[in-house]
Amino acid sequence: MAAAAPAPNSPKTSSKPPCPPVPRRGRCKRHCPAGACSPTLWSTTFQEAMPAWFDAHSLTDTTARQDLQVDGIRASVAHVCGIVEDEIARLDGRADRLVLGGISQGGAVALWSLLCRRHAAAQRLGAFVGLSTWLPFADEIRQVLGGTSTRRDEVSPFGVFVTGMMEPLRDALHQPQSNSESPFLRTPVFIGHGSDDAYVDVELGRQVTDALLSIGLRVEWRDYVGADEEGHWLKRPEELDDIHSFLARAAEQPCK
Repeated sequence: MAAAAPAPNSPKTSSKPPCPPVPRRGRCKRHCPAGACSPTLWSTTFQEAMPAWFDAHSLTDTTARQDLQVDGIRASVAHVCGIVEDEIARLDGRADRLVLGGISQGGAVALWSLLCRRHAAAQRLGAFVGLSTWLPFADEIRQVLGGTSTRRDEVSPFGVFVTGMMEPLRDALHQPQSNSESPFLRTPVFIGHGSDDAYVDVELGRQVTDALLSIGLRVEWRDYVGADEEGHWLKRPEELDDIHSFLARAAEQPCK
């Protein structure tokens, strides 16, 4: 890939092993924004105050106090989408040469950014990689983008929020395609999760996969056992090897 825009990183900053270095061969650039652009919030999950992309009240019940997430998600997605569009411009519009992804809460923001990009429907990214993450408002997203929403869904408080953020992609996906699928749906997606993740349950990762499949994306799902940080990190070397293989295959896909 000529450009990689991975991940807002996980908000947890205590003792995680560092990511292994990515080789630089003159053709790859990393851009790693951090949740420090957001307020320091108390994390119920990690039981400490930390910079966060948005206020996630509970990862046991992700529907609890969803109202607290709205403002943070809106601001964080705008921030990340701005970075993505800037990087695409530097690539002369070649969105297919950019990889977007994230881990933990950063992965949640990256997922939302994937779905909310201004030109999402007209472009495919090089790839998306989501690790140990979840999808806030997954049910509403499935309804709005999967074409199953009713008028009642769309006027509910969270339905209005999701529809407003993702309306361009929704409208494009619901239009009949003339002998071809939307370029967006050709974005390769990798979702990896620890089956023993003590912080973000593996079922939330499966929920991400199900939601993206319902939209029409092709998703490669992998689960792992025995990663550091009680399963809430990358499993080395297996997960890194799988990501490497996935990105190599994605790089071989036609750009159109």
